[in-house]
Formats: sequence, structure tokens, C-alpha cells
Amino acid sequence: MKKAVESKLETLKEFAYFFLSTVGIVSIIYGFMNEDTLLKIILIASGLALIIQGIVYGILFESASEIIKLLKKINGLQYDGEISGTEEKEEEVQGKDGITCSKCGAEVKDSDMFCTNCGEKFTSF
Repeated sequence: MKKAVESKLETLKEFAYFFLSTVGIVSIIYGFMNEDTLLKIILIASGLALIIQGIVYGILFESASEIIKLLKKINGLQYDGEISGTEEKEEEVQGKDGITCSKCGAEVKDSDMFCTNCGEKFTSF
């Protein structure tokens, strides 16, 4: 089965974070064990930089994955996984007056251009 782009990005996020953090930790440990002061500073600083880089790449890949999922949902395409934060929005919408989607029957806000449940585009408000 072919993996979707968002799933590949999530896998890449986990790999980047794990690999860069591991190399960073090894660099820091080797730096503390080294006798040469200059080399010790360089190894510890580069180790910290690698750990920070792993965290930043993880955030970037996670964000890109979420953006792809949202774009697919808006355009009515199938996507893997869940979109973070959608549960709260759906709870907010259900308790308020709004419009009902003609395709799936879900209640949505008057200001929405697309159905949050099925992605149907609304033509009139």
C-alpha cells in the first residue's frame, strides 16, 4: 500500500529528531570526556546545536504534515491520520446556531465556506 505524503513527513520527523538528537548527545558526551578545552567546547556546542536542529526539523515536518492534511480536507481528498485541534472546533460548532451541510447534514458556522465534516463547498450563505 502506498503511503501518503503526510505519513511520510511524520516518519521523517521522527527519524530526524531521533537521529540528530542521538548524534548530538554522543557529541556532548564525547566533548565532556575530551581533555582539550577547545575541542570540548566545539563538541558540546555542536551537540547542543544538533539537538536543537532535531527539534526544529521535527516541528517543521509536523507542521507541513498538518498543512497537507488540512489542504486535502478542504479539497475533499482522502488523508491519513487525524488533524490536530479539530475535536475542539467541532464541539464549539455543535452548540451554536449555524447552517446545515446539504451533503452530510453536519452543523457548521455561518461564516464557513466549506463543511468541516465532508469538505463540501457552500455556494450561498
